Amino acid sequence: GSLNTLEIADSLFSNIRRGLEQSWQEGAKECGVLPDERTQAETDKLNLLIGDNFQYVGNVAEWLFEHSKAKGVYFSDVTYRADLWINRYLEVVGIAKTMACQETKYRWQIDGGEHCRSCLKLNGRVARGSAWTSRNIAPRSLSGILKCGGFNCKCSFIPTDEKVTRGRWPNLP
Repeated sequence: GSLNTLEIADSLFSNIRRGLEQSWQEGAKECGVLPDERTQAETDKLNLLIGDNFQYVGNVAEWLFEHSKAKGVYFSDVTYRADLWINRYLEVVGIAKTMACQETKYRWQIDGGEHCRSCLKLNGRVARGSAWTSRNIAPRSLSGILKCGGFNCKCSFIPTDEKVTRGRWPNLP
């Protein structure tokens, strides 16, 4: 309750930029790629993802202001919204990994819980990082390609030595 909506928004902007930069570095590091080795295409993609997340800041800042301790709302009552932002972090880790490790093969893996049609169609599919990247398909993605929209998605890319899945890619969503 000590911050106004503009101060909350300013904090969110900083946290999104810092958090997604950190998640990109985490994903790229799995392939041995350091921040100063990032390509222009990778930088452009990261900036696009950061910008895409900025569009939610105004609504989130207002929501947080209305659901503050000063208004009688307990912290435990609002933490469920954090899961959405955790998914954004993990989405960027996956995208960075597939771009940095373009020749590594990844299998789409669904994890526990319910899944959308798109994720079920992709489950078990194996492709190189470059193939996933060129189709703009990633677990937890807000790109609009997945039926679930990336919200509450629990899927991930698993590095594998399995053979690349042959045949046509499924129609999504």
